Formats: sequence, structure tokens, C-alpha cells
Amino acid sequence: MLIHGIEEVTIGQDRVIAQQLSKYRLMAGVSIEAAAWATGAESYELAALENGRIDTFSDFERMRLVLLSYCDYLGIDSGPLVTRLEA
Repeated sequence: MLIHGIEEVTIGQDRVIAQQLSKYRLMAGVSIEAAAWATGAESYELAALENGRIDTFSDFERMRLVLLSYCDYLGIDSGPLVTRLEA
């Protein structure tokens, strides 16, 4: 584990991104499959983001594009999440 400020962050995982995406999808009442269809992402990619498993992606740019598309679909400001991802 790495210590990042006062927060423990497991390498390859991000619980903040996971919690935000999961929360907003559930509030919208849509399934991961429906969100995948609407965004053009694979359902396993969205599930990986919602589980905080950013290490699932081997291509950073693909992960960034999926995150941007998913945030747009859910009506979330992607700026803070993308900044967090790029840090």
C-alpha cells in the first residue's frame, strides 16, 4: 500500500471513483449493461471502474475515454474524477 496524504490507496484501485460512479448509476436506476450500451463501453469496463479496479485497464487512454463517456452519461462532472485518475 502507498500512503497518499492521510488516505491509504491500494495500487491499481480507486475507491473514490468507484463510489461516485456506482452511486450515480444506482440513483439513475440503470443497469451496467444499459449504461454500457449507451456509452459504447464494455460492461466489464464499467464494472471495473465501479469496483475501483483501474488496474483492469492496460491502456490509460481507453480508461480515460470510458470514464469521460460514463460521467457524461450519468451527468457527473468528470473533471475531479479525471484529475484524480491522472494523479
